[in-house]
Amino acid sequence: MSHRGYTAIGTVLVVAALAGFLTVADDIRHTGEFFAVAGVFVSGLAFLGAGVYPQLSTVVALQWLPPGVALGFVCGAAADRVAVGVCSGAALGVLLAWFRRERSA
Repeated sequence: MSHRGYTAIGTVLVVAALAGFLTVADDIRHTGEFFAVAGVFVSGLAFLGAGVYPQLSTVVALQWLPPGVALGFVCGAAADRVAVGVCSGAALGVLLAWFRRERSA
């Protein structure tokens, strides 16, 4: 995907997350809702970073963080532990981003 595509997807996710913070996750009592929307926000920021700063791909491939968060979110929602799922998915995404970086020969 091109860097413009990452920027566009990141913008959509950040705007959706901000709307989610105002409507769905509007209080801290429901931690699952808060972590789910925070996961969308972090994913949007990662896509924005991958689109705006493509030279970062030599250090970490930010576009691989959102798939890890999404996988953790799905597993956490299935187990009714969204907060744990999003956090563990973010850790998985960081590992994916590290291993998928562009290495110089």
